[in-house]
Amino acid sequence: MSSLKFKDKKLILSQFSKTKNISLVTVLIATCTAIGIYLFIPSSKLRAKYQLPPQISLSEWKFQSSNPLDKLYVNRAISSQRYIYKSTNEEVLQIDLLYINGIVKVPQYLLDLGLNSSKNRLVNRYAQETGHYVLFSDQKRAYLSSCINPRGGSTITEDQFMQNRNTYDINPERIISYLLGTTDLRDTRCLFTIMSISLEDNNESNNLDAQKANSLDKSYQKLEKTWINWHKDWQKNFPKN
Repeated sequence: MSSLKFKDKKLILSQFSKTKNISLVTVLIATCTAIGIYLFIPSSKLRAKYQLPPQISLSEWKFQSSNPLDKLYVNRAISSQRYIYKSTNEEVLQIDLLYINGIVKVPQYLLDLGLNSSKNRLVNRYAQETGHYVLFSDQKRAYLSSCINPRGGSTITEDQFMQNRNTYDINPERIISYLLGTTDLRDTRCLFTIMSISLEDNNESNNLDAQKANSLDKSYQKLEKTWINWHKDWQKNFPKN
């Protein structure tokens, strides 16, 4: 009988020892996981903090003024500015620039800002020098809009943006920075641009529809030429943070 009790005690001690070891392993794993999350998952505090400059030079246009955009207008932008330029013939160019950390779907963002409606049909364009952009107009102005990426061509849809991120961001150098907690795995920053100029107003024309179409085409060409220079300058000087 005493021998049986001894075996029972031994078995109980053995089970207790196993349970204690399992508990210690569980605690150790939980601790390591917590430390790993703290060290290796990038903090949102590491994300973009750059503030847009009050003045930006632009080829073939003379800078006039700038001011921060209304908070209701900029939504989730880190920084935003409206820049005003004039050409040699006194034509006024307006550029709204929003520095955003997040995927920008240009058509939806324009809709949120009240610039894209069923009356303003977006014309999708692609240029080798810049990437994707959209053109549209209202009764008074012609517009060009796109998202300048930190790497790769400009984008207007989420699919285009993520394709750039997967192509240019997933590399050994960035993966190491990600594991060290100094950056996000994908760089989701964007310089969201909306540039516009006034349409020519010529009420003396006998064919107003033809006049408007011609004016719109000329305005689009000016915007596309300006967009190439604007995109080129920002690609070379994209914010580092």
